[in-house]
Amino acid sequence: MVMDQSEYFLRYEHGSHRVLVSNGGDYGRGRVRRDITVEYPTGALQYRSFKGMLRSVLGKATSGLTFDRYFRTDDDVVGDPIFVEWGELLIDTVEVPPKDTGIDLSSKHMDIKRLMYSGFGKVIHYNGYDPDDVLQEIYRGILARNNGKCPFDKSKSSFGHYVHMVIGCILSNYHRKRNKWKENECKARGYDDDGSYGEIDCGELAMVDIGYCEDESYDRAKEELLAHCSDRVKKELVCYLSPVLELLSLGHTQTYIGNHLSLSRATVNKLVKKLRESTKAVL
Repeated sequence: MVMDQSEYFLRYEHGSHRVLVSNGGDYGRGRVRRDITVEYPTGALQYRSFKGMLRSVLGKATSGLTFDRYFRTDDDVVGDPIFVEWGELLIDTVEVPPKDTGIDLSSKHMDIKRLMYSGFGKVIHYNGYDPDDVLQEIYRGILARNNGKCPFDKSKSSFGHYVHMVIGCILSNYHRKRNKWKENECKARGYDDDGSYGEIDCGELAMVDIGYCEDESYDRAKEELLAHCSDRVKKELVCYLSPVLELLSLGHTQTYIGNHLSLSRATVNKLVKKLRESTKAVL
């Protein structure tokens, strides 16, 4: 009996080697007996079944992958098969079109602004935030996402839904940042701009207006504050009290103060805490 022999090729990811298949009969119930020969560069290997060949090629047992599905005998294959030349580097020349992701702020900035006011205008007004500051944070967040891991993809979500979620995340971070600023502000008792006596920011006390009080009074209050705080910190940290107070009055963060004075964050936090306690005790 003469067996029919057909020519196939392994898939691209398996090397595209030449495969000769000889149909040797029928086991029954649609099962075909095949003798398969795979021509490797080191020599040809023969297999008694397709499953045995597939287990050798993949290196593991498989299920659900039939002969017709693997070699795509039922599909119309577009183009010629790819053959790997040994000793050469196979370069995939198929150009993948770039995905249209991200948001172009030059053309969509007004749409983002309208979405911010319509969805979060009441929240911004209730918390007393500057809408322009929040809008700039939103623009910066969208630019970061354009270059990050979650840019806008029109195949996954609509423009309005994506922008609404981004604004919600950015506004939540902005709200947390503002609360942290308020918690870290140094408070004291004094007179505000309207002449009312109460709790005010120490940064306002450092801003001396001409005619409101004399420079000597401000310097004397600063000396009393530093003298009171010097007894509450270690001797090696007393020299840092004055520069830390000056930087605090200028509105710098504790991270900036630590980097500027070459101090650890824990040390700066301890000095700021002692200055706050002394400020409430002296002023």
